[in-house]
Amino acid sequence: MLETFIAGAGFPKSEEFTFVEMTSSLAGLLCPTRNPNSSLSNGGRGLYMGDDRKTGKELMVDFEALAAKHLLMAGGSGTGKTFAILLLLGRLYATGRKVIYTTVKPDEGTRYLDMASYFAPDSEIVNIGPGLRNINPLQFLHTGEGLTPLEAAAIYDYQKLLYINHLKVWFDGTLSPNMESFLDKSLNEVYRRAKIERDNPETWKNPFPISEHLIQVWEDSKDSKEDGESALALIRKTYALREGGALSYMNAPTNIDLSKGFTVIDLVKVPEVIRPAMNVLVNGMLATYFKTGNDKGVTIAIDEGGAFLRQKQLSDMVLNIITQGRSYDIQLIFATQQFADLEKAKMSEEFMSNVPIKVVLSANIDKKAVSYVKDFLMLDDTAVKDLRSAQKGEGIVKIGDLHAPIAFVHSDEEYKIIKGLYTGNNQEIPLENQQQEPKGNEAKIRDEYLNLAKENRIVFSDWLEGEDPAYFLQMAGYQLFQPQNLFARGF
Repeated sequence: MLETFIAGAGFPKSEEFTFVEMTSSLAGLLCPTRNPNSSLSNGGRGLYMGDDRKTGKELMVDFEALAAKHLLMAGGSGTGKTFAILLLLGRLYATGRKVIYTTVKPDEGTRYLDMASYFAPDSEIVNIGPGLRNINPLQFLHTGEGLTPLEAAAIYDYQKLLYINHLKVWFDGTLSPNMESFLDKSLNEVYRRAKIERDNPETWKNPFPISEHLIQVWEDSKDSKEDGESALALIRKTYALREGGALSYMNAPTNIDLSKGFTVIDLVKVPEVIRPAMNVLVNGMLATYFKTGNDKGVTIAIDEGGAFLRQKQLSDMVLNIITQGRSYDIQLIFATQQFADLEKAKMSEEFMSNVPIKVVLSANIDKKAVSYVKDFLMLDDTAVKDLRSAQKGEGIVKIGDLHAPIAFVHSDEEYKIIKGLYTGNNQEIPLENQQQEPKGNEAKIRDEYLNLAKENRIVFSDWLEGEDPAYFLQMAGYQLFQPQNLFARGF
């Protein structure tokens, strides 16, 4: 039995096969190199999220078995949050879901625009801003086809409310009740002039009004005793929308296509003065578009969600998605740097009760943050240890009362797609044009041990070669252990 064990262990020699009879209890003591069990395993069904860092088991999450499909992710800068989101989106897209990634910040480390280009022609890059794409805030994204009069009226009313909230955020809370009331009335008027009827979706084929048309309604009302003051205030506040103004590009029809399977909405080039207001508009319109007539499930991923939580209108929109999304098979992946953002927005209870999957990426997490996460997610001591031991791209995932230490493991193909290492025709970029890893960190598993390492998820230090084996192990998601000595006392 000892000879068989040594032959199968990879050191000091290995054989292709060997055989010996032994009792199962003794085999259980001697032979396993990893635990096949994971607290979150469910028999291989569902989406592969990552590996259990303790057991090496693939973590599969069956979203269909959950009360809702939403996922909340927290992690500071440099923890691998954006990479993990894009990894999940790529896998969800491969299952047939439509996915939309929206961000307000550039990220050179993850080439999300190149990732969308990789999936062309079934992809769309919506880069909004001057000289780029535009969303007309007065246009319904829904065509109206197949809607009942009651459904059409609900979309009409929602679009008006969305526009009012858009202006509330832009004006930073200075929209008075009188102005809000007049704004509601003037929206009805501008749609009437455009022959867009509330409960008749057939009329939605007519050209939609633009901001200039709405401003003209205000101009026509500025001498009114009842509404003149509100009209003048709105005219002054929206000067940037007029010809020659900084936001005049918004006076154009919506020119985006949301029918594609993989969509990136990039708000980086939107002028800072209106970026939060555009967040309200874009994501609110997305929710409306996918609430009706969608034959596929949709995943909307919001990166850097802390910006959403700082505006009531934005946080209300997020709340609307997480509470009503299941009815329309809309899944939300919401990422923020810290759970404290939820507390400040007074939304922690809603997220805790309506978002079943929580992920924390915790590389280099400090003691204060660990304490906060422990209380927020009600973690036990084991989960806290798993938090502390995480490297980049690692952390914990919690579903219900169960948690597992997770590593977001990518394939070579996924890495190349997310890092933009393909050209437009999906050909790999030549090595000399790729961004190179810094020298001094090169190491690898020796060829003769490669299969053993892959099979058993164990690497012994003398199986490695290169300049910095410790860095290699860390980046590959391995943890350092001292194996028990089976032939003598000690470890």
